[in-house]
Amino acid sequence: MLADCMETQAEIQLLAMAAGKLDLPALEGRERTKEYLRSEKMVGRAWSFMMRRLARERPEVLEM
Repeated sequence: MLADCMETQAEIQLLAMAAGKLDLPALEGRERTKEYLRSEKMVGRAWSFMMRRLARERPEVLEM
């Protein structure tokens, strides 16, 4: 999950950097966002999404 997330974030960052200078959000906002994204709730949602995507793209894997 971490590798998938890092790849997506890297793509987003490259697109943003191509658009011009980036202004980072305030430290407090960055910390709140990090805490939220690392919460059990969000990790569960990410896992569910990845499993649904796997089931759609490669259903044979789930039959193992």
